[in-house]
Amino acid sequence: MLKKWQDRRELEIVQGWLRNEATAIVGLQGIGGIGKSWLAAYLYEQSTELGFGAVLWADVSQQPEFLAFAKKVYQTFARTLSPEQEQRFAAAGTTEQINVLLHCLRQQRYLLVVDNLETLLNLEQQWRDPGYHQFFSRWLAQGQTSAVLVTTREQPRSLREVPTWRMLEGLNAVAGGKLLAAWGVEGGEASLQQFSQLLNGHPLTLKLAATFLVNYCDGQLREAERLKLTEFEQMAKRATGEHRTVETCLEWILQQHWERLNPQQQTLLQNLSVYRVPFTIQAAISMVEDASERELETRQQLRELITRSLLEELGQATNRRYQVQAAIAHYVQWNVDLTQAHQKAAAYFDQQSRQQRLMAADEEDAAIPYLELFHHCCELGAYATALEVVYYGTDGRDDCDQFLALRGYSATRYQLYSRLGDSWPPETSKPFADFQKVFGDVLQFLKQSSEALNRYQEALQIYRQVGDRLGEANTLKAIGDVLQFLKQSSEALNRYQEALQIYRQVGARLGEANTLKAIGDVLQFLKQSSEALNRYQEALQIYRQVGARLGEANTLKAIGDVLQFLDQRDEALNRYQEALQIYRQVGDRLGEANTLLGLGSLQDDPVSALDYFQSAQQIYLQIGDRYSQGRNLLRFIVNAQLQLGQVEAAIASCEAASAIGTAIGVPVLRDYAAQKLAEIQGAN
Repeated sequence: MLKKWQDRRELEIVQGWLRNEATAIVGLQGIGGIGKSWLAAYLYEQSTELGFGAVLWADVSQQPEFLAFAKKVYQTFARTLSPEQEQRFAAAGTTEQINVLLHCLRQQRYLLVVDNLETLLNLEQQWRDPGYHQFFSRWLAQGQTSAVLVTTREQPRSLREVPTWRMLEGLNAVAGGKLLAAWGVEGGEASLQQFSQLLNGHPLTLKLAATFLVNYCDGQLREAERLKLTEFEQMAKRATGEHRTVETCLEWILQQHWERLNPQQQTLLQNLSVYRVPFTIQAAISMVEDASERELETRQQLRELITRSLLEELGQATNRRYQVQAAIAHYVQWNVDLTQAHQKAAAYFDQQSRQQRLMAADEEDAAIPYLELFHHCCELGAYATALEVVYYGTDGRDDCDQFLALRGYSATRYQLYSRLGDSWPPETSKPFADFQKVFGDVLQFLKQSSEALNRYQEALQIYRQVGDRLGEANTLKAIGDVLQFLKQSSEALNRYQEALQIYRQVGARLGEANTLKAIGDVLQFLKQSSEALNRYQEALQIYRQVGARLGEANTLKAIGDVLQFLDQRDEALNRYQEALQIYRQVGDRLGEANTLLGLGSLQDDPVSALDYFQSAQQIYLQIGDRYSQGRNLLRFIVNAQLQLGQVEAAIASCEAASAIGTAIGVPVLRDYAAQKLAEIQGAN
């Protein structure tokens, strides 16, 4: 079809923009069904002729968070990547990831198509995820060589100044007439053009009208009175505004199709419309009663819906998917009870989620069965079940929340719990308290401490009302963590003491150890080192009793820090060595690197010290921890280099740290690097 649609008025303009290597962003904007994705797909197929060496189609209709989007772009265009390179990219901060993407896109001619961009925006046309805002803003200012082609219903505010932006209109009469003919409508050229104009040249409406004529009028335009052509003219006069005219005609054509579907087809189309993502034949069959006995019939019904252009068929035979277009879904769902459809979809994704093992995966797509089950549970008002799906990791499912947290998909976690927060009526129950607690965890991770405290306080009140002592203790511990983050150490200690008492009463040994460790951290922050050591020793004993190796290593490292602060060097070295051994055994690379810094700080020989610091730096590079790289350069490596008289190397380290600070948006690194440089240059 796309090959027969080459003369729409926008094509030549957009092709010219894309051939220009100075064009950074091209926008195709328009109402639903106007043909944005069709036109983008045609340009995608033309990419070689337009001078692009590689292409990527990124459909963002499911609102992937920026990390998932960035990883896909990087993996596609960087071509050959080692596992270590992928790990470093995933672990890097957003700013550094964008630096890498921009560098990659400027090296060769690539075409990146971003479809359904409007789903990434809020009602004010602002970006939901700041990562996308930063990427598109910087690419607009700095992009060259490659091009980003976006399709969208709404234009982001930050892209209002893009000169290569096209608001798509309907097809002109000639193009619309040719398209009708290509779809099998027979009639005179002038009549086809007039009919196209009557439908505003709207591609989806034209396609639905064409399939109606082919199916019910033998493709003959002269039979169009079956569509009551004069009613179109009257509707066009009654409708206000171009978009409303298009929508009225589209709804009327859909009504004609709808009335000619049998009840089974109508029910199937309504049921399928609740799927948010392209679905398989198995997902479609699951929407039918007695599915196993009616599989052949369902396949035939699907084919009928495709023939009538009411259902899209996507992909190749080996990976076939189906989708109901948004405009059609909106029509068939109007004023209809979709409870049973959501129940069937939930049952399907429930089965899929139990078969999907998350912890062996890296990509966010692995969590789709969990996220879709969560969505359908929310649509059914089953909020406690929705929380269970993503949070508890029980009943044969993996812990989806843990997967998202470990892989860095914090924006997705925020979206999930925000939806529950917007929809779930407050109730006095353990699940609702658990929701408030985990939402607080996400908010604190995002440094929204005030909001986190509010959630924790609500959770705490409910835990107390329902008598959940462990939940109460966990929440008190979390409140203490936030207060310490805010440097409110006295209040933090009070909360930790309350939590500690409860952990001991209920026999939660690991919680007790974690709280003792936290109390030790606060006491050391307050320079009460002797008391801090006592708490660390208590925590260490419990960690060893319950076999919590990572807790043991963290506490040994903390004890080493205190002993070093007290200048008890030999004892500090012993504790660091013990911690280092455990970190290596359990595979905690960050803990290993941090402990190497402690060991290096205790060396009398600057050569040995520098070896430790360089070993830590290699690990920071491997795991992509940019902040720790800059901190290590300034606080440890530079001083060792100066002790060894390596002035030029020390200057280079300061410059590298300054560049890191600029790249990741941490000005304190850049400022401290400038201060160190001034000291070095002043001394030499």
